[in-house]
Amino acid sequence: MKDIKQPKHLIFLGPPGSGKGTQAKMILEKWPMNHLSTGDLIRDYIKKGEQGDEVGLQMKELYDKGVPQPDGLIIKAVREYLKTLDLSKGMIFDSFPLSEQQAYGLDDIRQDFSMEEPIVLFVKISEAESVNRLSLRKYCPQCNSVFGPQSANYQSGQCDKCQARLITRSDDNPEVVGKRYQEYIGRMEALKKYYQPRLRWLEINGEQSVADVQQEILTKLQEFHQNRG
Repeated sequence: MKDIKQPKHLIFLGPPGSGKGTQAKMILEKWPMNHLSTGDLIRDYIKKGEQGDEVGLQMKELYDKGVPQPDGLIIKAVREYLKTLDLSKGMIFDSFPLSEQQAYGLDDIRQDFSMEEPIVLFVKISEAESVNRLSLRKYCPQCNSVFGPQSANYQSGQCDKCQARLITRSDDNPEVVGKRYQEYIGRMEALKKYYQPRLRWLEINGEQSVADVQQEILTKLQEFHQNRG
């Protein structure tokens, strides 16, 4: 395939176990873009909260109570984080936005930072596939790396980055995964209605090999740019 133009900004979305994080990392290897993962961002702000950061303190208080982070606080954290980046390099939003309210917030941020509208890549898998993948995977409790059955780390039961023993998460049992999947799909329907009329929503078949998923992403990005001259 002829080398394609780097997109300015991308949003990676997908149900639990879809591999969207892996695909985002592969794009980062191809293009030197900035990367924002809301999960990592929340963890970083919670650490900052221990040092007195205002946003971090609010997040830490909610986290300690087991309360989900509200949209407004997530949007505020994203805005503050973007202030520290060179946005001319482009941006990958990994699992943001996750609600229609967050999408509105991102539009406000884009306007304030003079950012082009991002392309949404929705890596789609079935509930059965989500349950199957998550029930098999293992985590490193120290660096949060995820390993599937085919990896050497999975076979050894040890993370090669920090040498910690791998664990299976309690919320990766089939019943819990099924509920998480249905909740996620409900959110995505709202976001699809938000982005599809703008012709910014690209669906990717996530039930392929990692390499084939990446190839489909690049093909659809190329088609996107060709259709817009």
